[in-house]
Amino acid sequence: MKVVYFHTGNWYGGVEKLLVYLFDYQEFTPEIEPVFVLCYEGILSRELKKRGAIVELVPSPEESKPWTLFSTRLKLWEILKKYECHVVVSHEIDNHVVAWPVEKHGEIKSVLWIHSSGFRLRQPVYQQLRDRIPDVAICTSRHVQAEVNELWPTLKTNYLYPPYEKSKLQFKPKSSGLEKTVTFMYVGRMVDYKGLSDIVEALGRISHLPFRFIAVGGQKMEREQRYMKQNIERVKELNIEDKVEFVGHQKKVFDLLMTADVFVHPNKLPEPLGLVFIEALLAGLPVVATNIGGAREILNTQSLKMGDLVPPNDVESLAAVLKKYIEDEVYRKQISKNVQEGFVNICEPALSMKKLSDILHSLDNQPIIK
Repeated sequence: MKVVYFHTGNWYGGVEKLLVYLFDYQEFTPEIEPVFVLCYEGILSRELKKRGAIVELVPSPEESKPWTLFSTRLKLWEILKKYECHVVVSHEIDNHVVAWPVEKHGEIKSVLWIHSSGFRLRQPVYQQLRDRIPDVAICTSRHVQAEVNELWPTLKTNYLYPPYEKSKLQFKPKSSGLEKTVTFMYVGRMVDYKGLSDIVEALGRISHLPFRFIAVGGQKMEREQRYMKQNIERVKELNIEDKVEFVGHQKKVFDLLMTADVFVHPNKLPEPLGLVFIEALLAGLPVVATNIGGAREILNTQSLKMGDLVPPNDVESLAAVLKKYIEDEVYRKQISKNVQEGFVNICEPALSMKKLSDILHSLDNQPIIK
């Protein structure tokens, strides 16, 4: 079964990492032959090529120049013919909008993998789903599936947790060497809805306590650079710059997580799922997050308490929870023990890839383009 994974983005975030994982874990679905169709040479194409994946490039469509869609679709059509593909899986709505006319013309099965939730599902671009219904939509979590079903009741959907797993590692003690100092860590983009500013404000309220805070994340775009600067300035105003460190983009994030005590990521808006929560739990860290979206779904599927959920946009509640993790060592160690001994990875690759195979095989998989 030949499947095209189609993605036009020029970024390396969660969706792009998922595409790499889909190739890394194909041992669980040997019946699926993946072809990756991208618009850019970059980190994603390099990561796939060095693993031996088939990568094809198509011209990048420009929103301000609608005629550029023709060359993109023409090249995509040629690739589908070349590989006699059964299914096109488009990651996110903008990619689906580009690929949909080609799929319909060639009677190729159309799959839209939705990684968005909340206000993003209500943006104008998603309204195009009214006229471009795929054969099935894959939603990255139950939370996303529920929202999609509410917005588009006629759309056939299924949820699928993205495959993700780190190699089994020994849980290591934190490396700070400061026994009474609790190390909090944030990993994510420098955008407001991820909640970094709320962490800074919360830490300012407990500045008299012994803590260390490390913020991991790059600033590729100008607005992200502005947001980073605002947070750095606020840290100085709160007089906690000796306890806070912004380390920028890091390649070995998991190694950094292993040096922390608690992972903090208080989204102001719901995260579709958030692989970073899975990664933090795999590192043995309690998770402090907001009681919405993916974080709630991940923590509520666990049989043991593995963190704390606070209301979104509630700095006082966040500060109180962080204070508890600093002052109550017994509580902190118990939650960490729960994580290390009882964490169930809902993104376990064998299960996720098997479910993906089932979804794709539920379609009519005979190639149409010859």
